[in-house]
Amino acid sequence: MKSKVSAAVLLAVALISGLEILQWHAAHTNPPFQNLLAIDKTTPLATYQPQPVSHASAFTHLLVETANGKPVVLDAKEYPLLFEAYWCPHCQRTLVLLNEKRTHLHHLPLFISTGFAPGTTLQQAVQLTEKESTTFGLRDEQMYFLLSNQWRSLIPEFPLLVFYSTNGKVEQLAGEHTFPVWKEALYHAQISTNRKTSA
Repeated sequence: MKSKVSAAVLLAVALISGLEILQWHAAHTNPPFQNLLAIDKTTPLATYQPQPVSHASAFTHLLVETANGKPVVLDAKEYPLLFEAYWCPHCQRTLVLLNEKRTHLHHLPLFISTGFAPGTTLQQAVQLTEKESTTFGLRDEQMYFLLSNQWRSLIPEFPLLVFYSTNGKVEQLAGEHTFPVWKEALYHAQISTNRKTSA
């Protein structure tokens, strides 16, 4: 009886909001990859209003992994970092947008795939992210993986761009934005000439 009630509750929640049920799953288990470009559509933010990052050191000494398991420390002061979750429709639309308009950008950010359920292996994370990349025809992106639950305290909203601005501060741009806003943010993001971006 209990399992039937639980299933009924989950179905009701799913009918109310597809995105909310995906976020619930991300906290407990990884849902299969789905093309969510048409889900939870909102008007992307059209104003460039980056916010200061409260814990900048978390983004200047961020331990991630490459797809082959090599640990890498990323620094937002050296290169802009874009955090995305494969189950987030706002992230999917942002990745597609940046990929389509890449020739109009000064540079692309480093992409960090995260938002995975506790206990997710690197192999599982890579498979889910590769399905996303293949589905949307993404190419040549520098993709890293943040598997620890640290993402819950770092990321207020997906997608999240963290960068070292020309004003000398580590800043963040959270949520889905129009292309001119992403372009402006990446234009203002400082790039270290010493940064090696190959994964």
